Amino acid sequence: MVSDNCTTKIDTPSERAHDFRSNEAALYRLCGDKNPIHIDPAFAAVGGFSEPILHGLCSLGYATRHVLKQYANYDVKLFKAIMARFASPILPGHTLRTEMWKENNRIHFESTCVETGKKVISGAYIDLIGTSNATSGPAESVTVKSGPTLKSRFIFKTMADQLAQMPELASKIQAVYEWNILQSGKTAATYTVDLKTGSGKIVEGTINGIKPGCTLIIEDEDMLALVTGKLDPQKAFMSGKLKIKGNIMLTQKLKPLLSARPKVDPAKSQ
Repeated sequence: MVSDNCTTKIDTPSERAHDFRSNEAALYRLCGDKNPIHIDPAFAAVGGFSEPILHGLCSLGYATRHVLKQYANYDVKLFKAIMARFASPILPGHTLRTEMWKENNRIHFESTCVETGKKVISGAYIDLIGTSNATSGPAESVTVKSGPTLKSRFIFKTMADQLAQMPELASKIQAVYEWNILQSGKTAATYTVDLKTGSGKIVEGTINGIKPGCTLIIEDEDMLALVTGKLDPQKAFMSGKLKIKGNIMLTQKLKPLLSARPKVDPAKSQ
C-alpha cells in the first residue's frame, strides 16, 4: 500500500505536496497501463527520459486526493467530476505539489514537480457536490482569494504558463494587449498581455510605462467560451460580446497564444 506522506502548507492558494516512492511506477501497472515507458529504463531512454516516468493516473490520483483532503475531508461522495491536462511527466522519487483555489463548488488546481519546477498537471478542476464543513486537521485553515469570482483569473494564469514555454512568441508579435474582464457590464479585472518586452509576460492589472496597442473588453463568461472554442471570436465581435479598442489588426497576432491554451481532457494521459 502506498503511503501519502504529505507535508502541508495552507496558504493562498491552498497547497499540498506528496513525495512519490521509487516503486510507484511498478505498482500502477496493476491499473492496466503496461506501457514499458513506465518500467523499462531502456524504453524510457528512447523516449528521451533519464528513467521510467510515473503513470499520469498516479500523479492525477494524488492531486485529486490533495483536493478531496482539503475541501471534502476525504468524503468521496462529494466528488462529482474532474477535468485536467497532463503538462509534463514526473519521475518516481520526485515531489508533487498541488496548489488549489475554490470557486463556489469548483476547485481549480494545478500540480508542480518541486524538484524541476515544471507543471505536471494544469488547466484542472474538480466539481464537488457541496463541500465538507470539516477540516482535515485542527491546525489547518483555508484562505480563499478575495475579490470577484472570475473564471478569467484561472484562464490568464494558465495562459501565462503557456507563454513561459513559448519564449520566442514576444519577439514575433511585438505588441501589448489589455483585457478588461466584465461582470454584469462592469469591469471586474484588467490583465495586461505584454508580448513586446523581453520574452513577454502576463500580469493582472496594468504595467507602468507600457501603453497597450489593443484593448479587448469582454464578459467573464464569454471569455471562458472564447478560449474553449464555444464562442467564435469574429461572431463575438460582430454581436458586441467582444469590444476592441485601438489597433484591431493586432488581434490576429494573438492566435498562436490563444490556440496554445490547453484544452482540458480527462481522457488524455502522458
